[in-house]
Amino acid sequence: MKNEMIIDKANKTLTVTKDFMMKAGQFGTPEFEKALEAKQNFPGFTLVVRTIKRNSEKWTYGKLTYDRMEREFAEKLEEIRKRYE
Repeated sequence: MKNEMIIDKANKTLTVTKDFMMKAGQFGTPEFEKALEAKQNFPGFTLVVRTIKRNSEKWTYGKLTYDRMEREFAEKLEEIRKRYE
C-alpha cells in the first residue's frame, strides 16, 4: 500500500485506512509492527481511521431497472419520431 499512514503533527493524529487498522489489530502482522513503531516514535498521537468525503450532490440511480430504461427510451423515441415526421 502506498499511503499506509499519514502523520498530522498539528492535530497529533496518525491517520490510517480501515484495512490497515483491521490488520494492525492482529498480533504479528507487518501492520501491527508499523503501528506499534509509530506509536513509539510519536507518543501522545492517536490512531484515526481515514474517512472518505462523500459528495451529497451526486446523482444515483438506485431504482433504475431495464424495464424503466426501455419505457424511457420508447417515450424519447416517440418524441423524436413526431418531431421529424
